[in-house]
Amino acid sequence: MAIKYYKMALNNGIIVAAMNIAIIYHVFLKNINKAVKYLSIAYSKGFFQALITLWKIHEDEYNDITTAINYYELAIMNNVTDGYFSLARLYHRIEKFDKAIENYTEAEKKGNVFAYVYIGDIYLSHHNNQHNAIKYYNYADTCYYENKINNDDLPIYRWKKLDPKSVKISKLINDINLKVLLIIMK
Repeated sequence: MAIKYYKMALNNGIIVAAMNIAIIYHVFLKNINKAVKYLSIAYSKGFFQALITLWKIHEDEYNDITTAINYYELAIMNNVTDGYFSLARLYHRIEKFDKAIENYTEAEKKGNVFAYVYIGDIYLSHHNNQHNAIKYYNYADTCYYENKINNDDLPIYRWKKLDPKSVKISKLINDINLKVLLIIMK
C-alpha cells in the first residue's frame, strides 16, 4: 500500500519517494533488483545519497567490488558525506592498503577524524611500522579531544598493541595519554 503512494509522489516530482520505495523493497520485501531500480531512479534525478545504498548493495549483496568502487567514486564526485572514508574502508577490507591510506587521508581532510585511526591500524598491522602507527593514533587522539567528539571509539585503545620499548612514545603523546597508555598496557 505504501509503495502505491510513494509511486504517486514520485510521479509528482518528489524524488525522495524513490529512495523510500527502494528501502521498502530492500529491507522489507528483500527484492534487491527492484531496490536497485529505484535507487538508480533517485540518483538519476539528483538524489546523490542513493549512491550510499547502491554501493553497499553492490559490495555486500552482489559482492561486486568493481561496481561498488564505481559508486563510491560517483559519490565522491557528488560530494556525498563520507564517500572517501567508505571507499577507504573497502580498500582496507580488500587489502589494497596504499589506496586505503590515500582515501583515508582525503576523508580526514573532509573532517573524518577516525580516518587517522585506520591509517594507524594499517601501519601497525600491515606495514609493521609502530612509529607511524603511533603518529597517526596520536593525530586521531589530538583531534578527538580538540573536537570533543562524542564516541566510545577512542583511538587510544589501539595503543595497547604496541611495544613501548621499541618506540619513544613519550615524544609523540602528551602526559595524559601516556598515563592512560601505561595503565592499559599493564
